[in-house]
Amino acid sequence: MFFEKNKYENNKDKNNKSGIIKKLILLLFVITCLAAAYYFQGSDVMKNIKESVNGKDEKNYTLEDAADYYVENNDVDEIVNDFPDDKTFCYIAIDCKNIYNHIDDLEPTKKQIIPEDGYILKKTKVEFEDGDTVYDILVKVCKEENIQIESTESPTYSTVYIEGIANIYEFDCGSTSGWMYSVNDEYINYGCSNYKVKAGDDIKWTFSCVTEDTLAAA
Repeated sequence: MFFEKNKYENNKDKNNKSGIIKKLILLLFVITCLAAAYYFQGSDVMKNIKESVNGKDEKNYTLEDAADYYVENNDVDEIVNDFPDDKTFCYIAIDCKNIYNHIDDLEPTKKQIIPEDGYILKKTKVEFEDGDTVYDILVKVCKEENIQIESTESPTYSTVYIEGIANIYEFDCGSTSGWMYSVNDEYINYGCSNYKVKAGDDIKWTFSCVTEDTLAAA
């Protein structure tokens, strides 16, 4: 009986210590969030936290009160989800599906390298930095995925021209065939090295065989 009582007391002490440690970790995390918020005055993240707390208790909380609230209620996931991600992403896909609509025009030596589903690269999420262009994203993803790419500088238009991707080149499927790109399903009528990417942009590189292919992608 004495042994069982001591065992119970020991377990109780361990649980108490575990709870204290957990609260200290939560408090440290929130203090870090607050420090970041004060460093970046007017942080939208902390405004969201403050508004969230105010909405729950209909009371004017300070940022410190908001932190205490979240620690007390263990709403750490909400803070993590609200806090901004330092990384910025866009999406890119590369396809040559149009070739199958004009297969008779394709260079015979190229038939064996055309993917069965027409996709050289299916939609892929790519991290990028401020100032990166569609060309930068293409070069980056092709390097990462080991996809061949060839381009030339076009002084006339002050941009880069894409001659070939995955060994599929302009004129390989007719005299008007070549690579073109769209962003968010909108055909862009200027060079890929001049278009600066924004967060969430959906970039598509398509091998166009005739003018109608280009218009269909616009």
